[in-house]
Amino acid sequence: MEIIILANSSSRDEPYTVAISFTETGLSIFCNCPAGEWGKYCKHKMAVLLGDEKILYDDKQIENFNKASKWISESSYPLLVAKLRESEKELEAVKKTIKNMKEEIAYSMKEGLKS
Repeated sequence: MEIIILANSSSRDEPYTVAISFTETGLSIFCNCPAGEWGKYCKHKMAVLLGDEKILYDDKQIENFNKASKWISESSYPLLVAKLRESEKELEAVKKTIKNMKEEIAYSMKEGLKS
């Protein structure tokens, strides 16, 4: 089974096509945008994955979008997204630590480092 969603494009007038395929091998999501054509992460696939209706090209897409959202919610994609969000939080924490360490080193360079 396959569901087609027409997704807004920020770079052209025509929509991109996001195809959600449910087969014996699992649930696959494809997009015909440049990143999607290369099998990469793209905002169109991610918007469908996250249930963001703002990506829809028009209101005619809502029924298919809701059906795709149900398929997605019943898959392991929500777990993968949760892991991604946790990794993003960890990354932000590390970035903050690095920034603080750089500021501490800069202060020590300016004021002198006590042995």
